Formats: sequence, structure tokens, C-alpha cells
Amino acid sequence: MVENVIVVGAGMAGIAAARTLVDQGFQVTVLEARQRTGGRIWTDRSLNVPLDLGASWIHGHLRNPMTTLARKFSVDRSVTDYDSLTLFNSDGSILSNETSELIERLTAETIDQLLSAKSSAAKTTSIAESFERFIATADLRKIHRSGVEWGMAWEIELEQAGNIESLSLSGYDEDDAFQGDDVLFPGGYGQLIDGLAKSLDIHFEQIVEKISYGTDRVTVTSNGTNHTAHRVVVTLPLGVLKRGAVGFFPELPDAKLQAINRLEMGILNKIAMRFPDCFWPESTHFFGMLGDSHRDVMNIVNMTPHVEQPILVALTYGAYARTLEMATDFEMVSTVLEDLRTIFGPGVPDPTAVAITRWNSDPFALGSYSHIPPGASPEDYDIIEEPVAQRLFFAGEASCRRYPGTVHGAYLSGQQQAKKIAIIAGLTDMTD
Repeated sequence: MVENVIVVGAGMAGIAAARTLVDQGFQVTVLEARQRTGGRIWTDRSLNVPLDLGASWIHGHLRNPMTTLARKFSVDRSVTDYDSLTLFNSDGSILSNETSELIERLTAETIDQLLSAKSSAAKTTSIAESFERFIATADLRKIHRSGVEWGMAWEIELEQAGNIESLSLSGYDEDDAFQGDDVLFPGGYGQLIDGLAKSLDIHFEQIVEKISYGTDRVTVTSNGTNHTAHRVVVTLPLGVLKRGAVGFFPELPDAKLQAINRLEMGILNKIAMRFPDCFWPESTHFFGMLGDSHRDVMNIVNMTPHVEQPILVALTYGAYARTLEMATDFEMVSTVLEDLRTIFGPGVPDPTAVAITRWNSDPFALGSYSHIPPGASPEDYDIIEEPVAQRLFFAGEASCRRYPGTVHGAYLSGQQQAKKIAIIAGLTDMTD
């Protein structure tokens, strides 16, 4: 008998699970709350060019499964050069090479100290606590302290989508990484989703309300309609699981609920702006500016080298991004323009088009991706990943201990859960 499986969510994890299951002969139905595939992969075209407003990069292109998919679907890639960065002081002046190099060295030394301290750190210790101790002994000039704070944001906070006060020291840098360049897609990450999703049975605007499971069947209720299957792959984002927006009957095991509650969702938003023409150095990949407080600093990604269009994308993260979501589009853009006019002069024009994300307010995401706060640990990812009653299987970046917070982590977790189902159903064995 061919088993049927329901996959909840058409993001990368859900599409990967569904594709793997279909290829192994399962009957698969994907229920997606949005009107599109991709989830937190969102290739937008409102600026007249494909632009990723969610996930953007392959992080480490060597042997990365995303690179394999890009080759399979003939998707163009563009290398990101993190050394192509111009850093400005808060008054808009460019930092001297000497100052920039000193800030880079001090930041690297600080991160080395953090890594040395993490082995003896209490589970409840934040990165910020150790950072403040290190900085207090360094006796830095104001500009150098601001520079190191910016460096921490650049190296840690942007990557984790959270401020160092909300990040665990003992849980820092515990994940694995692929080697090689970070690359993005001039035509959008959605091309990979489209390639994988081809011919899958996907039902859109299906808001799942509850998932009931027993010894031989699972019933998923969406929009008041029941869908029954032998098993279900749940790829709900961590933020949705934390909110309890979907009811499980019987309730999930206490250990899983506690792990869900311990981990947190980070916030990384984008304010993308198209201008009449480039008023900035077209070949520079990034612009950064020190601030009076590193809590309200943005970083600017120059998309021109990748898409050959006059587009800048401001990145906001953590508590500031969460607060900024409550502002209007006009207010958010005005905040970015203030920085740009400080850097490039009062003649910076208004953008001709904008695209803005509010991932924390998105009911189907409730955040950007997971991180480990004080009190949590990498083991929590393993607990979330564990199947329940051989009927519920959990996939997504927040169930992938090796590669959390990444698209390749979501993809690999979706594949892994599909393979577990195949083993349980007797369609394959552990050596396949």
C-alpha cells in the first residue's frame, strides 16, 4: 500500500521533504498558508528586478546542496565580497585605513576572547556580558569602541539576527559551516524553489489550525476542512510553533515544548530602495556607518554589482528591527535616507520604489530565523527534530542542529525527515 503524507508548509524544508517523498513513491499533499511557495524565501519583483527579501545567500558554496541545486536548475550566481566594505563615522566621514584596520583587529581579538571564554561560560551567560568585561579592560577611545561594537554587529548580530544581549555565549559558534564564498542569485532564490516544486501537489491559502494524531493516522485541519494521511511533516517556523498558532492533539511532549520555548526567533528585515541612478561607488558591496548607539545601526548592501540596477538594501536586525516594524513605510525609508544623506550628501534623491519586510509581524513566520538565547543550548534543535509517535516529523532550520538559520539547513532537514518516513514505511533502509 502506498502511504500518503501531508507536508505542512511550502518553504524550503517542506518542498525538499515533499520532493524526496514523491521521488520515493509516496502520495504527498502540501498545505501552504501563503499564496506562494518559498516561505521565508521570497523573491520580490516590485522594484522591476528579482530581489530576495528573505533568504539571499548560499553560505559557503563548496559542497553546499544549494550549489548543487543551482547547477541542476542552471541558476546564475554572484559572489559577495565582504572585504568590499566602506565604513563611515557617524558624521559621514570615511574612516581612515588605519582606523578601519585597527577596528578589524580589535573585533577579531574580541571574538577570539569570546570563543576562549565560552567553554567555561554558564548556560545563562549572554555574549554581551563577556563582551562588556573585555571592553572594560581595553580602555578604548570612543571611536574604537564604537568600531568594535559595529564589528560585533557585522560579525555576530547580523548573522544571528539578534543583539548580543539575547545570544548565548556557550551556544555561540556551535554550528557547522560549508567552505567557500557566499553567493547570491541575480535572478532570485525562488528559482531553486520553483525547480524543486515542479509538479508537486501544493494547495495554497490553507491555514492549518490543528493537527491530530493517533496510532495509525494523522488529521490536519486547515480552513475548517480535515485532511487525513498516514504521516505529516511539520515545517512550521519556530515563531509559529512558539505562538501555539497550530494546536496539536494530543499535546506535543513536554521536552519538545520546552525546547521550542527556549530557542528564539531572530529578526532581520530589509528596506530595499531603487533610485534613479547610482550616487554611490557602484563596485563597493557594502556600506556601514558607526553610530552613537550600535543598537540602531543599519548596514547597506549594494545590489548594483549583482543585478546591474541602482538598488540599495538596508539591513536592520534585533530589537531595533522589531521596533522599526511599527513605523510606517515612509518613516522607515526616511530613517535610511537620513543615513545615506549623512554619508553621500544632501543631494541624495528619494527612491523611485521601495520594498520592505516585517518578518516579526508576518503571521506565517513570526521572525526571520532561530538562534540560541541564554538558557538554551544546541541540543534543543535535536529535541525539536525528534518525531512524535512515528506520525509527526519536524523539519526546518530550527530543527537542524548542524546548520540552523540557513536555507541549506532547512533543505537537509526536509530531506532527512522524508528519508525517516521511507525507512519506517519499509520503502528503504538505513543504507539508502
